[in-house]
Amino acid sequence: MTLPVRVQDIVDALKMTADSTSYFLDRRTGKIEMITDDVWDAAENDDLISEYPLWQRELVLKAREIRSADHFVALPDKFEIDSYQMTERFCSEHPLARVREKLSETLKGTGSFRRFNDMISTLGIRDEWNRFEHQSFEAMAVEWLEAEGIPYTRGDEIELSAEM
Repeated sequence: MTLPVRVQDIVDALKMTADSTSYFLDRRTGKIEMITDDVWDAAENDDLISEYPLWQRELVLKAREIRSADHFVALPDKFEIDSYQMTERFCSEHPLARVREKLSETLKGTGSFRRFNDMISTLGIRDEWNRFEHQSFEAMAVEWLEAEGIPYTRGDEIELSAEM
């Protein structure tokens, strides 16, 4: 039986997804495992576990379990998340035309994320961006959980029932 997963746990993992990391949800426990490319490569080798340093053994064993077990499901990766598209949407949906124009200009060419971050600071709208980004990640997490048929909670339900 699959335990309900906290949406915020999925959001946190999605926000930390990078080129060299992958996240997997254990359907049995609701726990999220992070595996780096280095650990993943080590897990694919058939070397004896004793040949790895102590600190790496548990990680390699977990990666091997993920690779061979069907109760793990991969969370969306960096390419499925598409941070650039999220940024474009924030720019195009901003209610103030002047802000939309300034933000849209930052997205042209290399260094766009740095320019975008500088501009939201200059315009004093970093809190707006943080809320938008969080809501986008939350919507993505819920959509993914529903597509995978995984029960979820926003967190309040578990905390309330624990208090009773």
